[in-house]
Amino acid sequence: MYTQIINAFKSTFLKNVLILSTGTAGAQLINFLFSPVLTRIYGPDSFGVLGLYTSLITIGLPLISLSLYLAIPLPKEKNEVLKLTFSSLKIVIIGSIGIFFVLILSKEYIISTFEIENLNSLFLLVPLGILLSGILLIFQTLNIKLGKFKDNSYAILIGTIISNASKLGVGLYFSNALILIILTMLGFIVQIVILLKNGIYVILKEFQTGNIFTGYSVKQSLKKYSDFPLYRSPEMFLNAAAHSVPVIVLTSLFSPSAAGYYSLAIMVLSQPTQLVSESIGNVLYPAMAEKFNNNSKITPQILKVTGLLCLIGVIPFGIIILFGPPIFTIVFGGKWSEAGEYAQWISFWSFFLFINRPSTKALMVMSKQSFQLKFTMIVSLIRIISIVVTALLTNSALIAVATFSVIGVISNIFLIIKTYDYSIKSDLVNVNNG
Repeated sequence: MYTQIINAFKSTFLKNVLILSTGTAGAQLINFLFSPVLTRIYGPDSFGVLGLYTSLITIGLPLISLSLYLAIPLPKEKNEVLKLTFSSLKIVIIGSIGIFFVLILSKEYIISTFEIENLNSLFLLVPLGILLSGILLIFQTLNIKLGKFKDNSYAILIGTIISNASKLGVGLYFSNALILIILTMLGFIVQIVILLKNGIYVILKEFQTGNIFTGYSVKQSLKKYSDFPLYRSPEMFLNAAAHSVPVIVLTSLFSPSAAGYYSLAIMVLSQPTQLVSESIGNVLYPAMAEKFNNNSKITPQILKVTGLLCLIGVIPFGIIILFGPPIFTIVFGGKWSEAGEYAQWISFWSFFLFINRPSTKALMVMSKQSFQLKFTMIVSLIRIISIVVTALLTNSALIAVATFSVIGVISNIFLIIKTYDYSIKSDLVNVNNG
């Protein structure tokens, strides 16, 4: 099986994965190298507020963007790709302005709910974070469609270096949550500038058709790719809410420090996911879409990639499960031992989240957004209720996180099995049509 998996990733596919993962690998290595220093400068409270901020961006982005940018790799015509790109940009800009005014009207209620000092400035920065994240995702997705994986890798690497170096340098004089947030956004800005500088002129030249800037509208794009705003966007929102609710619950029911422990554990465990799983998924998505459009089977590809991810993930996640607290104490400092306890439970969930990337991409290719929405709605509701009820009944942040993680394991196993069932049926239809 191992030989079959390796052979499946030769040629262009493997090359693209390596290119995309090189920048991500370098960025994650930089994050890891800076983390032991930054955790000693800023502390759990600051990381907890940063985690709350990023959670709000993660929750808001699918609704603001309508997830239309995810459709960019699908069209065959280059003209249609650029139409989607500009429509996505318009939606993100207008949505970010709208959320800014919503937060101004509701900021007093939000601040009183979380009872965190200086939260006023934090929430006014949320729309800017959503805007920057949205623009960055749009250009990254466009580059993936164009095969410009090197540009994405370079941008990620340089943005991460500048952001972390700034956090370290500025943190020696001003170490608070607001500084962490501002310098995190600086990394987004750097990546956007690099992608614009390295790619925008080439992109415009490549897509010149004479009528490229006429005859299209956001309404037309939304209508043609309605599955994304109708199903994928709420599905991603609910999924983001389910993933982010621990930070919100831990902040409001316990303390920013508890949220900081959870945020650090998630950050550490997301390294392999972003390094390998996301890179493979981004390359797999257009490749799988091409196979599907040509009436070819996609099940073998799903199984091989999932198997490869299992082989890659079992060792790093297993180590954290066995030795979480001492590892976190040694690497990040004595005050972060509790984060290691959180990480032990989160590792179980993270492993299955790590290996389900081919399944989530395959569901999009097969236009199963309706199923994803229903599935996410049910699972998100269960996970949100479970962590809130557990936290209130046990008054234990660790037990609440453990319950949340176990439900995540079960739901991801079900998703992988269901995707396999869908792909088998889809392959039969494609073979008959072919």
